Amino acid sequence: MYVGQTFAGDPLQNIVSQQKGDGHQLTYLVVGTKGAAATDVFNRTIKRWEFGDSPVCMTSRLVETLTWDPKDDAGYFHNGKDQHADIFRRVRDGLPPMTPARDSYETMKLVFAAEQSASEGRIVRLKEME
Repeated sequence: MYVGQTFAGDPLQNIVSQQKGDGHQLTYLVVGTKGAAATDVFNRTIKRWEFGDSPVCMTSRLVETLTWDPKDDAGYFHNGKDQHADIFRRVRDGLPPMTPARDSYETMKLVFAAEQSASEGRIVRLKEME
């Protein structure tokens, strides 16, 4: 167990803005056969694309862009404190986990398929992971 992070009294309280533009980058890109999602934590954006086909080529269309306010950074950037509080509350109140076991299992299959795809240099369908 550890003490959950807090920005109270921290001179670098707004760590996301402090690191924006100084060479730090925290991005994630997830690409599937039907679309892609990308996050840029220091620019506070999440973007989602949908893929399609045309008679000439594959198409890509930006369908959603989300942003958040600096006051919500802790929710998107290492939010261990709130996650642990939620777990303790659920155990105390006899509630089920926030994420059902089946969802966790399907997520792990997706992660393993992504790793296999990267190592083998090919598309790995989730059906292969069963």
